[in-house]
Amino acid sequence: MRQVYIFTNIDEHTEKQLTRVNQLIDLNETKIHLIHYLNLVNYSYPGDMIVPFYPNDNQIAKTVKQLNDQLQKYKSAFPNLKDENFQAVVQGSNSAKRDAIKLLEGQKTQLAVCITPKKGTIENFFHSSFTDHLAAYAPCDVLMLRQLS
Repeated sequence: MRQVYIFTNIDEHTEKQLTRVNQLIDLNETKIHLIHYLNLVNYSYPGDMIVPFYPNDNQIAKTVKQLNDQLQKYKSAFPNLKDENFQAVVQGSNSAKRDAIKLLEGQKTQLAVCITPKKGTIENFFHSSFTDHLAAYAPCDVLMLRQLS
């Protein structure tokens, strides 16, 4: 079975973008892994002590549950995909770029899809640093989709 990992933000454009993925990729014999990284910021303090400043553990758990619930709803963008071939994961991370590459290296991934966030006029010429990193270091092909209005 072909493994496809889709890295996405969660916003009002996500479902439309996932519908585009559905139109571009043959989903027969494909398992879709929909991944969203929740940025966890850590600050270094003297004495090599690392203290999470925000969000705290309770806030993280609540946010992860809400985001997971939202990701599960995006299964509707893939109407012909069997439920057992769809997995949605929200993962806390201090470095989404590095964690995405590690994830892809540890799997037999045939394709990574990155939905780039919409940017302002000048910025439209560039992808996000996450997208650039994925394109440079992923052990598989990468499909980059510009977020449409």
